[in-house]
Order: sequence, then structure tokens, then C-alpha cells
Amino acid sequence: MPLAEKLSKILVVLPNNLGDVIMATPVMEGLAKKYKEAHVMFFCEQGFESGMENNPFCSQLITFPRKAIRDCLEKDWQKGRELCSLCVNDIAGYGWDTVINLSQQVHVSLIVPLLKGKSLVGMHFLPEGNHSINDSWSQYLYAIPFARSCNNLHATDVFRRIAGVKSHRGGYSISLVDGEKTWARKFLADRGVAPGKKIMVFQPGAAFPSKRWPVDYFVKLGSMLSRDGWQILVTGSPVERSLASAIASEIGPAAVSVAGATTFRQSMALVSLSLGCVTGDSAQMHASAGFDVPTYALFGPTNPVETGPYGNGHLVLSGRCGSMPCFKTDCGSLECMKSILPEDVYTCISGGRAPSSCSCNVYKTVLSKNGDYSIVPIRPNAHRYFHEGAVCIVRNIFDDRWNCVPGSSDYAHSVVETGTWLEIVSDMCNALVRYEKIRDPKHVATFEVLKKSLGSLTSVGAFCTALLNLRLNSIPMLSPLDAVSQSIEVCWQIHKQVGKAIS
Repeated sequence: MPLAEKLSKILVVLPNNLGDVIMATPVMEGLAKKYKEAHVMFFCEQGFESGMENNPFCSQLITFPRKAIRDCLEKDWQKGRELCSLCVNDIAGYGWDTVINLSQQVHVSLIVPLLKGKSLVGMHFLPEGNHSINDSWSQYLYAIPFARSCNNLHATDVFRRIAGVKSHRGGYSISLVDGEKTWARKFLADRGVAPGKKIMVFQPGAAFPSKRWPVDYFVKLGSMLSRDGWQILVTGSPVERSLASAIASEIGPAAVSVAGATTFRQSMALVSLSLGCVTGDSAQMHASAGFDVPTYALFGPTNPVETGPYGNGHLVLSGRCGSMPCFKTDCGSLECMKSILPEDVYTCISGGRAPSSCSCNVYKTVLSKNGDYSIVPIRPNAHRYFHEGAVCIVRNIFDDRWNCVPGSSDYAHSVVETGTWLEIVSDMCNALVRYEKIRDPKHVATFEVLKKSLGSLTSVGAFCTALLNLRLNSIPMLSPLDAVSQSIEVCWQIHKQVGKAIS
């Protein structure tokens, strides 16, 4: 659903976490440039605003005290409800032309309609009692986890499509004020880091244990870099203080731990003065990329295609494992992270290139002319995070032109699977049409059996099935006959859309 030509008040909603907030900055830039007279505001949870503060494209930053409301609800439900209503009603009074919800959290979809936007984009809760995702690119975003091999778009680039914007500077749009930079220089000087020193930031912590590189690997890499004259700055949150201190202590005098001694904004200021950053999939990785600092991103269970360091020329080293990306929050073996050796990271930093032989995958990040991000394999036989044929079909379903290679076996297999999906969906439509005519419940049962059979499809078939389910589930709760009629319309509509992609 495209936004109106002229808008005066736009609210972008993304309260998830710091990394997601930074990944949304190109959306703010694009909206501000597209709607030059509009007030483009950002809504996030208290504690995650650091990635958007002082952003030149954000007219106003609005925070929501989710944790305070949660705690209040647990102690006194009535007071918690009143606090929630007060916060929401205050925000709803702005008179939004449109509210763009980029969050995939269910509780956020309950808040979105209460904000009273004239137009709602993204998932929101309907008065009829169900959730709705009524725009195609939000549906795409929600379908990704069901068939990741069909997606080659970074989360930022999906966010941009949801918001209907193309223009951005070529990376994240984050900025510091002079006072923050001055503070950072003094902070470093007070700790013996002289101006002009080669600074490499280490961010050893991550949201989940499975995303963390082994401590001894950081120590070994730091020792090698220190011999080349690098000063190592180990960053982290207060809960990562002991981890960072242990790494700095083992490396020796060339390393300084600042974990727990800075806010995230201050940590961003420090990384902006560095010449490199070694990090897992973390908010610090996004901050480093946002300042165009060479970023060496270490990926294991997550997907660098979707959440890698957005920008040109960063290096992504991803571990090798038979189930990558598994998205596990914890892992007993850490096989993928352990396969990224310190020696390989050192070669990338010291030589600006991938090693001649490497136990992990190495990619370089690239932003194309249209602003889309991609990772380009540097070493042969790198892991394929997506299948070209499936991507081609899915992107063309959304009229997002993508160059196909018709002769490839990958594309041919995807076309066959898409054909199978189309046949099943056609039979589903016909079953509901027969029910409309003669009201025999067996045809509804047939529809359900056919719908269930779609679950056996993989790749592009699974992606299309996710899209179909999202659209069917977005139909308002109506009388049975009205629901059947709208289900037929949805099924034929997506059948036509998918069929066109392979015609």
C-alpha cells in the first residue's frame, strides 16, 4: 500500500533493540528527503534510543517505557493499564498521517492502532480481533524466516521498501555532536591512548552466547595486532565488564577495557575514532559500519545477508557449520564461531585481504547503485546463504526486478516447485468456489487438506505459502460466507501474482 504523495506527520515504529534502531536510519533519511515538509518521528523503547539520537533526519524521538509498564502491570494491573493508556494517548494526540510499523513483535501490533494513524503500514491489530499485515513488503519481511534461502535483502533494504523510500547516503545515517567527539578524545587520552594511535575496537559481547567469538581467540588476535603497533580498545556493556577486562589483561599493556565505563553513545564516539572494529553480530557492529570504520564482522548462527555491516568494503567472516544459519541462541559446540581463526582475521586486517587458505567463509560488503546491500564471496566455495533461482522468482513476485538465469538448474528447480504450488492453490480456490455454490462442508475440508499439503514444500514454495497464510490470516473476522468469499479473492490474487513471476 503506497503512502500518500504529501504527508505532514509520519511515525516510524521500531522498539526492538539498538541494532534494529540503527538499521532503520536509512528509512528516516529516505522519508525526510521524500517528504521534505513532513515531520518524520521515530518511536522506540526506552534504552534503545541511542542509535537515533541527534539524527538529522529525525524530527522527534519518542520513547515508550515498556519495561516500566510491564513491571507496573505485574504489581498493580490497574495502575499499569493507566500508565500504558497515558503513554499511548499522549502519542496518539499528534495526529499522524501514517504510522509505519517495522517491528515484528506481537505486542507492538496491539499498540499501533491505538496511535490513531490515518494510514497504518505493517502489522497491526484489527477491531475484529485479529492481526493484519496489509502491505506486500511487510508480508515479505514476515515470510523470510519461513524460507531464508529465498531472500537476499538486508533488513534495512526491506525496511526501505516497506516505507516506500529509495534514497540514502549509502549506509546508515548516524551522527555525533561535537561534544561527544571531544569527550571521546579526552577519555582516550586519560587512559594513555595518544592521538593518532592506531585503535582497533574489540566488541566481544553479543546478545546471545552463540554469537560470541571465543575469548582466547580475541586474546590471540589482540596479541598479534599489538605487535604491529595497534592499541586495542575492548568495549561492552556493564554485564560484559569482567569478560572485557579478562581479554584486555591477557593481551597486555596495548589493550584497554572500557566495558561498563561508557554509555552506548559514548561507545559509538570511541569507535568513530578507531581504524577498525572486530565484532560479532552486535549493535557495535552497526555503529562501526555507520561511521564507515572498517568492520570485521564475525558471524555464526545468524545471517550476514540479513543483518551484516551495512556499507561498502567491510569484511564478513562467517563460520562453517552444517546447519548455518541456525539462529540458535545457545550452542554446546560453537563449531561455527570456532572455525573463524584469529590468524585469518589478522590476515584480513593486516593485509586487507582474505587469506589464501581459510577455515571460514569470507565476504566483502557492497552497496549497489540502487542502494541495496550484498555480500560478495572473496574465497571460492563460500557458503551460499540464498539460492539465486528462488530469489529471482520471489523478487519478481514483488515486481522488484531481478536478473534471472533461466538455464541454471537452481532456477529450473524453483520454477518446478512454483508450478506445484500454483496447482495446489488453484485447487484450493476451486474447492472454496464449490462450497459457495452448494454449501457442502466437504469442500471446506478439501481446502484445508490442500492448504496443509503446502507445508511439504520448501524454498520458494515455503516462501509463497507463508505469504498466502499471512494474507489469509489478515482477513477480518467476518461471517463464514464473507470469509470464504474473501479467501477466494486472496487465493486467486496471490495465484496470479506468483504465476506472473514465472511466466
